[in-house]
Amino acid sequence: MTFRSMALLVFWWLQLGLPLAHAASPADALVRTLDVLKAQPALTKGPALAAEVSPEGHWTFVNPAGERFTSASPDELKRVVPALAPDAMKSGVRLVLVVTEDAVFRQRQHFLALSLAADRRTDVFVAVDNEVYPILRRGERGKEQLAAEIRPNLLVELSERRLFDEAVWQLAHPLKRSQIRVLAVEAGGPEKVSASPRLDPQTKRALTDQVSPAGLDGALRVLARQTVLITARRDGDLLAFRPSTGPEHTRPLKDVLAAAEAADVNLVILQSSNPRQPGARSWWWGSISVGRLDDALGRDHLADFLNAIASPQSKLLVAAQDDASGRIRLSARPLKDESSPRTGIGDALSELASNIVGQVVVSGVEASLRDRARETELDRRVVPFVPSAVQWIYAGLLALGLMGHGTASRWWARIWPVERREGYGGPFGYMAARAVRGVTYAVLFMPLVAVASAPLTAMRLLTGRAKDEPTAAAG
Repeated sequence: MTFRSMALLVFWWLQLGLPLAHAASPADALVRTLDVLKAQPALTKGPALAAEVSPEGHWTFVNPAGERFTSASPDELKRVVPALAPDAMKSGVRLVLVVTEDAVFRQRQHFLALSLAADRRTDVFVAVDNEVYPILRRGERGKEQLAAEIRPNLLVELSERRLFDEAVWQLAHPLKRSQIRVLAVEAGGPEKVSASPRLDPQTKRALTDQVSPAGLDGALRVLARQTVLITARRDGDLLAFRPSTGPEHTRPLKDVLAAAEAADVNLVILQSSNPRQPGARSWWWGSISVGRLDDALGRDHLADFLNAIASPQSKLLVAAQDDASGRIRLSARPLKDESSPRTGIGDALSELASNIVGQVVVSGVEASLRDRARETELDRRVVPFVPSAVQWIYAGLLALGLMGHGTASRWWARIWPVERREGYGGPFGYMAARAVRGVTYAVLFMPLVAVASAPLTAMRLLTGRAKDEPTAAAG
């Protein structure tokens, strides 16, 4: 490949927006945090500070005006608020403190020891990408556990940074409602489901599909790359399903997860102690439904979905863990508020009332999802079953081939001569042959030889101009 052809290829690569290897120096985390803080009008109405901490425990604070204060001792920390946020000294005024992710994860001991962050008059947030989330503390002092409040009823553990970032990304990723399917595992149900959803004529939402316990794995294969919701009770390594009639049925959890992984399915398991299957009907309950599921299915993001599933009496605490290659596991468990009843009687009465009206009470959510890298790869695809890198490279070669069309077309004429009208009995055969020849050239041959044809065409154009210039000067 010539230098000219390589330059042209890189040019078109950049025009198409394809990523090239780069090594950008990391920006100042404190500056980024301050920018995120300034972008939150609700937080900057009162006194606010952004903060980061060094490995030595030296804190640096900056206010929205850009004024900085670095403290290296407890005495110096006492002067931070009067110097940078004097309004916070007034009675009834709350201070907003936004810290970097490094302060929470890499320097947690310094963060937990920061008296300013523990002050009840301070609202503490963590900056993640372009968002800020409140930090909540649980447990005894010195053994505190931290969580970020993603939604009013949804918290994410601040345990390991990589898993936290993955969980936050998953929760913020848009849900494609057209690809959300709800399965009811019913004895005697069909062995197969349709890849396309059946829609309710009024709401236009996908109806619940029934499938037999033995057909669950096959149904996941049919629903490849979609999001599938099932209701079950996890008994150790088994998933239990309670049909509308007859005894419960169980399936090994590992088999269901393996089927979801093989089909590239986002599997969401709504856990319930009494896992009746949605959509079924009986003489006592009428149509069985999952509590708040209809509302949740109308949400645009997984965070909003889980926030709607959570009960008003408790929050859901989300934890992430690594799953198989290209997968991530999210679990959401109820976290009782301090004001919630601790006897369990409230929960029992709630479940009893729900059972009477035929509603399934969700006690937790477990999801096996495509991880961020895999999901991003799928989002970049135009053709669903072709890797995005192949598609972008092909698009680049196609654009490059257009530049070399003059040369490639001459090569193509030698390989596949132009059809002659007299060689065909009718106009249809002649036009069909021309169409096949043209499509084969544009789709296959032109991109295939683009790396060679484009530079040759460019050189011919440059050579032609060079020959024309002396002629024009002589004239």
